[in-house]
Amino acid sequence: MSAPTIRLPVAVDLPDGWRAVDPTLTGTGQSAFAAVRDTTPGDTSFTPTITMELDRTTEAPDFVAVADAAAARLAAQVTELVVLDRAPIGSDGPPGLTQVIWLRVPGRDGAPLDLVQSQVHLGIGVDTAGRDTLLVQLTCTAQPVQTTAIAGEFEQFVASFRLRPPSTSEEGAR
Repeated sequence: MSAPTIRLPVAVDLPDGWRAVDPTLTGTGQSAFAAVRDTTPGDTSFTPTITMELDRTTEAPDFVAVADAAAARLAAQVTELVVLDRAPIGSDGPPGLTQVIWLRVPGRDGAPLDLVQSQVHLGIGVDTAGRDTLLVQLTCTAQPVQTTAIAGEFEQFVASFRLRPPSTSEEGAR
């Protein structure tokens, strides 16, 4: 399954040390945007990634169901998965939900590799009637030892997410 084509002017700012890569390299099959961190502290058997997935709905989003679906898609690709934390967000911005997932995948050498994935799910109205909502999933995946070093960078990335005015934008995520 390929990612749906969403033609909205989306923009993000990458923190220092991160670079955009071809989203197909992430292995998710769903990403509209992907970035990797050039250097990471500690174990380098995994390169931290940031991805963005986009979808649209004409129904009021149920973010628990959206997060459950994201975890289920991920569970189908990994050896083990545990949702560690989940919290609603949005009192001052778009409504949404965050979740933190621990997962185990086969490493490059075949040994198990433990990862932590932070997900931010947002719903942004794209019409004045509220019938068209952009669903955004921003994700950062890293080894547990790397998360402390990159957590602030992911927060910076999430805070930079915005829709650009159509008259001054290029298509797609950037």
